[in-house]
Amino acid sequence: MPHSSQLRRWLTCAALLGVPLIAGAKVIQVDAPAAGSALTLDSANNMAKAGDTVRLARGGTWRETLELKSGVRYEAGGDPAKPPPIISGAIPIGSLDWQRMNATVPGSTAAVYRAHVSASVHGIGQVFYHDQKLQRARFPNVGEGDFGVGSNKYLRITSAVAEAGGSRLTLERTLPAQADLKGATAYARYAPWALGQYVVTEHEPGSRQLQTRPCAGMRYCLGGGAEIPAGHGAWFENKLWMLDRPGEWYFDAEYGYLYLAMPDGSSPSGQNIEAAVLDNGIQGRELKQVMVTGLRIERTLGNAVDLDRVSGTLQLSDLSIVNAGWMGISVTNSTQLTGAIDHAEITQSVHAGIYLGGDSTRGINVTRSVIRQAGRGYFAPSAILLGLDSQAINNAVIESSAIGIQAWANTSGAERAPISGNHVKSSCLEFDDCGGIYAIGRIASQLPGHPLNLLIQNNIVVGAPDDRMARLDGLPPGARPQTKGIYLDDFAGSSEVRRNLVKGHDFGIMLHHSRDIVVADNAVVESTQQALWLQEDRLPSPLPCAGLKNCSADGYMANNVITGNILATAQGGFIVNLDSDYRDVDQMGRFSDNRYILNRTPWSAGRGPFSKASPKLRQTSLKSWLAKTGKRDSVVASLASGAARPVPSRNLLMGPDSLLPDAKAWTSYLGKVTHENMKGGLGYRVLADAAEGAPVVDSEGRRSYIVYTARNFSLQRGRQYLVAFDAASTQAGDRLWLTMRDNARQYAQSSTGGSAVLQTRPQRLHWVLTAWADVRGTARLDLDLQSGGTVSISGVRIQEISTTPVQNPLLTLYNAGPSSETYRCPLTSEVLCARFSDAATGKPASFPITLAPGTFRILVRQDTDFKDTDQDGVPDMLDACPATDTDDSADENGCSLDQDQGSPARIPATKPLAAFSNE
Repeated sequence: MPHSSQLRRWLTCAALLGVPLIAGAKVIQVDAPAAGSALTLDSANNMAKAGDTVRLARGGTWRETLELKSGVRYEAGGDPAKPPPIISGAIPIGSLDWQRMNATVPGSTAAVYRAHVSASVHGIGQVFYHDQKLQRARFPNVGEGDFGVGSNKYLRITSAVAEAGGSRLTLERTLPAQADLKGATAYARYAPWALGQYVVTEHEPGSRQLQTRPCAGMRYCLGGGAEIPAGHGAWFENKLWMLDRPGEWYFDAEYGYLYLAMPDGSSPSGQNIEAAVLDNGIQGRELKQVMVTGLRIERTLGNAVDLDRVSGTLQLSDLSIVNAGWMGISVTNSTQLTGAIDHAEITQSVHAGIYLGGDSTRGINVTRSVIRQAGRGYFAPSAILLGLDSQAINNAVIESSAIGIQAWANTSGAERAPISGNHVKSSCLEFDDCGGIYAIGRIASQLPGHPLNLLIQNNIVVGAPDDRMARLDGLPPGARPQTKGIYLDDFAGSSEVRRNLVKGHDFGIMLHHSRDIVVADNAVVESTQQALWLQEDRLPSPLPCAGLKNCSADGYMANNVITGNILATAQGGFIVNLDSDYRDVDQMGRFSDNRYILNRTPWSAGRGPFSKASPKLRQTSLKSWLAKTGKRDSVVASLASGAARPVPSRNLLMGPDSLLPDAKAWTSYLGKVTHENMKGGLGYRVLADAAEGAPVVDSEGRRSYIVYTARNFSLQRGRQYLVAFDAASTQAGDRLWLTMRDNARQYAQSSTGGSAVLQTRPQRLHWVLTAWADVRGTARLDLDLQSGGTVSISGVRIQEISTTPVQNPLLTLYNAGPSSETYRCPLTSEVLCARFSDAATGKPASFPITLAPGTFRILVRQDTDFKDTDQDGVPDMLDACPATDTDDSADENGCSLDQDQGSPARIPATKPLAAFSNE
């Protein structure tokens, strides 16, 4: 008898060569249909039994569903030079009897044709013209929505009233007279992280009011909350009158007619057009062994691969899936299963790329797979959603609509399950409050807070900061981007986050109500808001952690260890934020041996609690923070990203003959404002409070409202504008977020934004905002406030500026490819190149630098310009107060926040921003 290792090798080779492993097993060859073979997938399956192999010829295309059998292997065969065998869910429709039908579509400017489809077709999910996917008719059209950001594809809901089984909605926009929405499908952005699907049950043509209910019971239902909040957005589909553009289609399922407007206005007759009509490409139910390799599945109405109630083993390998009408691969209700999805390539699925049922499926690993553009244009909660006891290793997830990889708990009792070696790039492109890698402790079938027991390591997670505002399409005013690189949510516990690169998100790493988490040896860079956020906000009672060990009314979040990390933000972002509604934040985590890179921002360790006993956010000074960590944490460098200089122009808020802004220059939404003259004739200040109807946003009674300028002004796309003012609040810890919007385009956001935490004494605040659009005389400055007190604003200036660029001394190198890469210094000066050092070790860096696959290095150029002598987080070249006291927090100019700030910050004339005096 052969040795066990020899036997394993023989079995592996036999499987690769297609040699039957069971006595009497046979290979069933299925030739390409074009070759005249009478053997269909169904007839081949009828001949197969456990142990047999069904081999599909390369180069062939089958337009039927492959129904799997237990123990049968399905694979590609034939000429290796030919493309893989294709199982297509689409049928050609160019040969149908197409008739021109424009009279039936009032208001359409497109050339609309109609054809009757076979009675056996119960639904059409997608239509393709050559390789172009055409748009299902919808209202509004993409780019014609009410929000003015991103794809701009949502109508704004101005009011929403919950009623039995659904919501009664009022739309902001007046609808066309022919707009009958009754029976239409509605897609509503009911939460920042989710899209819900609904049916319109009541609507009068042209009316702005309608009634909806959730889509429960419908095939391919996204689900969603029963209630749709006011201020959010929705779009509608499945009505003929919506077909008003070339490249759109509508299917009348009741009468079996397909309406189509070709992209070029031509007739569809005789053209290469296909309609996705098959529910699944491959499906299986109640199987005990699944083996599929080397096939391509494309253009389905539903899931490309749909498996339910599978046990034993599963092996899906080398599958190529394109344009799945729902999920790429779905495995559900399979708890007695082991196996892997290996080397799959899934592109443009309408829903998830790989869906393993969350807590309904366990034991399937995902390895070496590539998922591209999952959910783009619709919604994939996760590009890869793992099951229990699952691993994700060496995958690439590119441009997903929401979460990149979502992990569930490892309950097997074995060592931590790895989420390792993955490259997640540009996740959360259309949805918010989600993560590149996300894990949640709250499990529907178990108590919340089940230990995750995960090892999240050696991943490269890169965001898309240039598209930050796109994900706010469909969200109410005041919403702000909140993507996370790595996000452990809702009582996630007992896991490790090690040696990951997290780059370019709003928040780098976030722990939410998490316990016993180790965050070690990561590099978190270019976070626009915070590099590391530990949050424990007050949730409804009874305590969500009830029943868990260590749960108490004083909070749950403790015993987290943050060590050996490199933490940096983009300009103006917090480095660390510890935020608790319950207790002293010092219990939330232990910090040691972290290295901070400060990027033109004061050191910011935001600290709670936001409790009634202490209703304020304290900003700990850098020196105090380092002392608290026993000086085991350190600062690598303080960076300067650019100096600002004024362009000769008056304050944009001033009238043409005024020396001061108008005396009544401010108004409010959901708030109230009064104007108060300042002493000495130095202008006025605005006092703002929330109205009673403003929504409450936290347990301390802070309400959300907007104060904005009544005097409009102009913006030029690409230009930069200084916004500066003095601000304070009677309640410390109130929060402010600002941006510039366009009144003429439904308050579309027209610039970048900024934020601040207000104190009881006035602070001189300033931001440099970049305009995204040309706005001619209709721009306004919006201050979104979350306040429990009275907010005071004075000395407001908006002025165009120019910037003198300073070469960014922070250099992030990473290799997400399969082989080693060599990187040369990006600078032309050999002297400057010689000044780079490794941020992790402090040792000099020498170019060229070779990186192995899946590795990274953070380099800092050690220039004298970036020294920070008083260690307040502001480099000497920009520090207006070069000797800040040890225990003081500093503002962006390096001056103490604890000094008397009734006057502007003391900025000498050599600092360009000093040119702007208090009005």
